[in-house]
Amino acid sequence: MVIKYPEIGICGLSCRLCPNYQPTSTNPCHGCKSAQGRAIACPFVACAIKKHEVEFCWDCKEALTCKIWKTQREFSLLHDTFRCWQTLDKDITFEKKNGLQQFLFAQTLRTKLLEKMLSDFDEGKSTAYYCTVATVFMPYEIRAALEQAEAVLSASTTLTLEESAALLHSILDEKAKEKGYNLELRK
Repeated sequence: MVIKYPEIGICGLSCRLCPNYQPTSTNPCHGCKSAQGRAIACPFVACAIKKHEVEFCWDCKEALTCKIWKTQREFSLLHDTFRCWQTLDKDITFEKKNGLQQFLFAQTLRTKLLEKMLSDFDEGKSTAYYCTVATVFMPYEIRAALEQAEAVLSASTTLTLEESAALLHSILDEKAKEKGYNLELRK
């Protein structure tokens, strides 16, 4: 089977925004469609790729009646695992309506903003937090928060990386509270 979109999970998640997908991860994941990912006991890999030979659950002829996919989508509305699932259903709807190329374009923008947060504001403890921000926030909101933090940094050359990270966290936390975004993993 030919995999055309290795950075989008079988269930619809964007691998690019996952903490385990980042190069700084101690145990990097290359996505569920990689050779490594296909070797694990994931019900989506076993069902979609191995059984039905489709790259995405929504391409399967049984998608509307699939209990595995329905259960995962329902779970994602209320809970997260190591990865933020808050936008899974919204992402799937976007992918189906606008196409995978538009979704990839949006994820590329989010990835660039994530890379900026990780390169300039990660004190070694914020990868998962910034991945969640990149998933939940709108790109223009992330860009505005980065600009606000950079303005403070340019006025002060004495902030440590830890203080810079705390500054960006406080800006993002305030915006999240204002918008009703959840930046904690929902268990």
